[in-house]
Amino acid sequence: MSDYVLGLAIWFCLYGIFSLSINTVVGYTGLLSLCHAGFAAAGGYCAAILLKGGHTGFVGALALSVVVGIMLSLAVSIPASRLRGDRFILASMALQMVLTAVATNWASLTNGPYGIFGIPRPTILGFRVSTTAEFALLCSGALAGVLVLSVAVGRSPFGRALKALREDELAAKSLGLETSHFKITAFALSAAIAAMGGNLYACYMSFIDPWSFDLWQSVLMLNMLVIGGAGNVFGPLVGSAFVLLVPEALKWAHIPEAYADNLRLMVFSGVVLFLMRRRPQGLVGEYRLT
Repeated sequence: MSDYVLGLAIWFCLYGIFSLSINTVVGYTGLLSLCHAGFAAAGGYCAAILLKGGHTGFVGALALSVVVGIMLSLAVSIPASRLRGDRFILASMALQMVLTAVATNWASLTNGPYGIFGIPRPTILGFRVSTTAEFALLCSGALAGVLVLSVAVGRSPFGRALKALREDELAAKSLGLETSHFKITAFALSAAIAAMGGNLYACYMSFIDPWSFDLWQSVLMLNMLVIGGAGNVFGPLVGSAFVLLVPEALKWAHIPEAYADNLRLMVFSGVVLFLMRRRPQGLVGEYRLT
């Protein structure tokens, strides 16, 4: 199998992890979030700092990434737990901007706008993941684990409570559900998954800088979910494949290089607008974002 195909498989797995993470909040609770790239950045920087400095192994860096992601999620979910709609979106966007600013300006820790180079590949139980095929296998295992977790959450009483909150928060409160608690827990779980994906991204690219996971990357993650559909585990995967494969397919259209990027962006944007008009719940989604 060529490195090109394996590379696409790795990016599909990473995109799948990110879109499944944001689906935990958007699809199950109905809260639109624009800070998940910040959680991914936190995971990526944990990997960069710990692995390059030799402070811990890959498993330790991954565990700390998850912990940091959860702690950062509390910074927005606790103060904003009583917010919905535009107010929650603004709160999450503010956190994203703060995290990007910290990554850019805390040069002694993050190397500022220059980023961190030379992040080593993971070593698990003495085995070094060095080839593209081995990393694709690692990412596939991570995606499978997140997929199993997402299915379990969706079918659990916790997941059903989140969906009840999504459909009618006032009715959920009248049934005795602590809606703030459920929001905070869902956001923490979502942030942990995103941080894990950011850790894998940094190890795969061997580099991370403040713009690896800026606001536009949060928008991209949300786009994957909007296109594929929210509220189940299939929508995020379909949306990830769409976002990955449509631009790749257009590369084979022999478009003149001077127009290629702009034309690909126009085609992709047109398809997204068409889907939002004709299929607002996404290709295979069960929840229509409003």
